[in-house]
Amino acid sequence: MNKSEFYRRNLPHLQPLGGTFFVTYLLHGSIPKPLYEKWKREYEAQTLHLKEQLEMGLLSKSYPEAIDRLQKRFFKQQDDYLNARRDGPFYLRDDRIAKVVSDSLHFWDKKRIELICFSIMPNHVHIVFRTMEPNELNGAEVVLNEIMHSVKRHSANESNKLLSRSGAFWQDESYDRLVRDRKELARIIRYTLNNPVKAGFCRSSADWKWNYINPKYNEFM
Repeated sequence: MNKSEFYRRNLPHLQPLGGTFFVTYLLHGSIPKPLYEKWKREYEAQTLHLKEQLEMGLLSKSYPEAIDRLQKRFFKQQDDYLNARRDGPFYLRDDRIAKVVSDSLHFWDKKRIELICFSIMPNHVHIVFRTMEPNELNGAEVVLNEIMHSVKRHSANESNKLLSRSGAFWQDESYDRLVRDRKELARIIRYTLNNPVKAGFCRSSADWKWNYINPKYNEFM
């Protein structure tokens, strides 16, 4: 399999080397599995419908835009649910756990990724970063799913130790999106850092303890 493309349950996710990504991952059980599977079936059915329309010549140039809108709706459906949920798990409310997660994200900064920003919410995490290119790393390749596997594995192990628990900590599936241009990057940075405000946890993104932005990107706020 080409390392620039990762297949998750038959859904292809492009992961070009040196790409900038918006990733959301969540605590295990934050979205009940039957509900998530229902949303996923609906998403796949709508995706199939769009492909059929394309094959019949009914979409042509509008197909990429239609797929993009569908992906955004699928993401918003999940994120709105997570922000509105008032029952747990909320392990990330614990500053000890939030610090573990924060440290796991900063660990790869300037080593394998350029960390742009993140927001650690009570039951999920939004992160934006650029994977470093081979010419920045003496030819080494950095692939999104490998970085995220490392981040999630380490933070899960350390968090379970602190909580004296065992078992799944993070939900297996994550949402990832390739950021297309600077305009989209600005929008996603603002979305990420304003997520605690939108959820009603604080008045300003600067008030949220577990928000981070690389000073290089302050111009986007």
